[in-house]
Amino acid sequence: MTVPLSASSRSSGSSPRLLGGLPRRRLPLLLRVLAVLSLLAGLWGAVSSLAELLGGVRADRAEFISRVRDHQLALFDSLQAGSPPGSPPADRAASAGIPLAQPLIAPFLRLPRADAERLSLLLSGELYEHLPVTIPMALLQLLLSWLLLTGSLGVLRRQLWALPLWSWACMVNLPFAMLSVLVSLVHSRAIREQLGPEVAAALARASGRSVEAELAGFHQLTRLYVGGQAAMLALWALLLCGTGLYLQRYAVAGPRP
Repeated sequence: MTVPLSASSRSSGSSPRLLGGLPRRRLPLLLRVLAVLSLLAGLWGAVSSLAELLGGVRADRAEFISRVRDHQLALFDSLQAGSPPGSPPADRAASAGIPLAQPLIAPFLRLPRADAERLSLLLSGELYEHLPVTIPMALLQLLLSWLLLTGSLGVLRRQLWALPLWSWACMVNLPFAMLSVLVSLVHSRAIREQLGPEVAAALARASGRSVEAELAGFHQLTRLYVGGQAAMLALWALLLCGTGLYLQRYAVAGPRP
């Protein structure tokens, strides 16, 4: 059973006037909450995709690698300088304000800066090779984020055309989320194959463990990272699916005579 979003002043109380009703009539709470969540998600997606586009479009290889390397080294230096002098570098991630990421970051904070710079160059070069896929994905994310922004904001402003746009934007974002998981899996596998031996050798020199043990640990870390991304995208897909199904309750109806 659908609920009309617009009705005339003669409609009964069983047909709520949501988008086209009285100015003082408020939208259902759940509809407003979902609209705000979609608005924030669309804004975040638009900002992140624009950052990727600005960082990758019209940048030659040397400029891109230099910029990414400098960013990674600045992060590396800030993490190592985040705790009082004399504390072990591997323990500085927690004092830097990111305790949840400590298991991922701690092994790399043991590296000398020269090794960190060399590995940053290798990773930057690998990320540059992924740009032919990253840039189209960012463009698609920008478009889909704009649809979410426009639809959810239009519903909050009680514009009749916005509800079907919002519902459609939720549905077309679902395959994009699955595509993002697939791209992350492919890229992480390429990074493991290309950088795994170099990273394992550098970590082995810093920790004294065998290269094979460090390589297995590096592979486990990359799987954990991709698994976390997949879990977040799965939650996002569930929210999109639930929102789309909830919006099917409403139907845009014209004013009655």
